[in-house]
Amino acid sequence: MKTLHTRKKQKGLSLIELMIAAALGIFIIGSVMALFINSKQSYRVQENLSRLQENGRFAMKFISQDLRMADYWGCVNPINITNRTNIADFDVIASGAISGNQGATKAPDSITIRGASFAATDVTASNPANATTTAINVVAGHVLQRLQFALVSDCSEGDIFQITNNIAMATTTISHAGQDNASNDLSKLYQPPIAKVYPLRYATYSIKTTDGRPGLYRTVNNGADQELVEDIEDMQILYGVDSDGDGFANYYKTALAAAGEMNDVVSVRISLVVRTQDDNLTSAKMTHSIFDNDPHIPTTSTAGDNRIRQVFTSTIAIRNRME
Repeated sequence: MKTLHTRKKQKGLSLIELMIAAALGIFIIGSVMALFINSKQSYRVQENLSRLQENGRFAMKFISQDLRMADYWGCVNPINITNRTNIADFDVIASGAISGNQGATKAPDSITIRGASFAATDVTASNPANATTTAINVVAGHVLQRLQFALVSDCSEGDIFQITNNIAMATTTISHAGQDNASNDLSKLYQPPIAKVYPLRYATYSIKTTDGRPGLYRTVNNGADQELVEDIEDMQILYGVDSDGDGFANYYKTALAAAGEMNDVVSVRISLVVRTQDDNLTSAKMTHSIFDNDPHIPTTSTAGDNRIRQVFTSTIAIRNRME
């Protein structure tokens, strides 16, 4: 008679089985961690690229809007405008509608843009007794403000002055004595229906760094610096000079090279270097070039970190000089 032997049930794991299980667990966890890290890095890259694109578009939009308005003085020729203030920046003959400051080698440029606003206010009948001291009467509902610089013009002549009285939309009298005015004189009486008052504006765009982070800044009418867009690292500018008077640029020059030809500038070519907010997005340091097809500025640079950088370039026509 055969004897039946019952196999004993396994009560644990062998060392080999434990090692295999541990190895499989480590492999699975490592794969999951690698997938998570790669996904997180991809998300960081995409998020930073989206913000980079947005910053580049906004920065170029701000500069373009002011450049297109440069050298607008209503219906008066700038040579017939007299600056009645102590502010030399509003001397449109001496300072010009466009002026640039060229940075040192591979340092950012800056640009200053001057002009009048389209938001003109009509002049109403004024007292003809004294042309030098008579306040200017305007229609109610205007956007003029105290201490604002303005141009009054009747298309034949114009005076730049600073508004000195407290005014509101309902105020119809604008004074021009004291403050930054050299005097309260005006060159003539400005009468309706032609005469208008235009708010004036000169804006300087530059690159500044605050707390280690660069950005595009704008200063308006000698006011405080205002940061417009962050992570704008560099700005290089070329000026399109119309040498034959046909309204089109014949060549592009740097600010230093075009210093004596700024009144003939009909377009401006701007390149902005925009960087991502976060570092460690690339495996190697990136190299970028500005105006790589232009012989005037060889500006190839290699980054000192692992941020992503992109160059935005736009050529902006100065509409008031292309007629």
